[in-house]
Amino acid sequence: RPAAKKSGHRGELSNPTLDPSSLSWTSFATAVEATAREAEQKLATQFWLYLTIPVVAGVLNWLTNALAVKMIFSPEEYVGLDIKRWPETPAGFLGWQGIVPCKVRKMSETMVDLMTKRLLDVREVFGRLDKAACGELLLPGVDAIASGVVGDITEKGKALHWVNSSGALAVAGKSAWLTKRAAALARRHGAELVAAVLGEMQQRVPEVWDVKTQVVGAMTRDKGIIVELFQRCGREEFIFIRRSGLYFGFLFGIVQMFQWLLWDPWWSLAVGGAAVGYATNWLALTLMFSPVNPVRL
Repeated sequence: RPAAKKSGHRGELSNPTLDPSSLSWTSFATAVEATAREAEQKLATQFWLYLTIPVVAGVLNWLTNALAVKMIFSPEEYVGLDIKRWPETPAGFLGWQGIVPCKVRKMSETMVDLMTKRLLDVREVFGRLDKAACGELLLPGVDAIASGVVGDITEKGKALHWVNSSGALAVAGKSAWLTKRAAALARRHGAELVAAVLGEMQQRVPEVWDVKTQVVGAMTRDKGIIVELFQRCGREEFIFIRRSGLYFGFLFGIVQMFQWLLWDPWWSLAVGGAAVGYATNWLALTLMFSPVNPVRL
């Protein structure tokens, strides 16, 4: 078999068609050109059919995102067959409970911990209260309580009288004057009493007021509180999540449309649809929380 003749240049073959790299590139370019012509022909003849791919992707992602937002908060109580459930898991064997209502205890505990450990000091907040001013503000309530106490002591209309000079009160015959004096006495010392109690509370806040137990208990009893909190604070963001399914789904659907033009195995639309759904949700959630600080584009 005769050897190929070499040209005058060192390392080059005299016949370029025998160069393997040249053959590979020519075949690749020819294949790409043929595929492009075929895709152009399919798009020209079935344009509306291919346009349905991004449209359907956008609509379906909008529907799934709207359903996902709805399932975050609804229903507040478990709906379905209560055959098997797992702790703090919204999905049961055949049923569902909203994610936020299901995890209300864990979420409220985390919220209180973040507020009391990283945002504010409960003892410091109570320390800023003016005892005298609080006493004056609570005086109307003290009046109401004093009237009720005096009414209880006088046993349905019986009056009070002073026992000798001890300063104590006892039940006597009917006397409106003594009853009014007892109520006035309670009012006069009510503001001082409230101020003294508040001062004691400021020194012993953790002992007299458990913020975590109170907040968690209230939200656990009424799950609608934390649901309303999330919905009011994140109203615009949840609208964005729903709409982003339409916007991003349509854009990713265009990519899927071109992929189907160039390469169209029967399973690619289903797999591509799942990928588009995951990508739109990931992008929407990422844009909700990141970046923390504004970034100039």
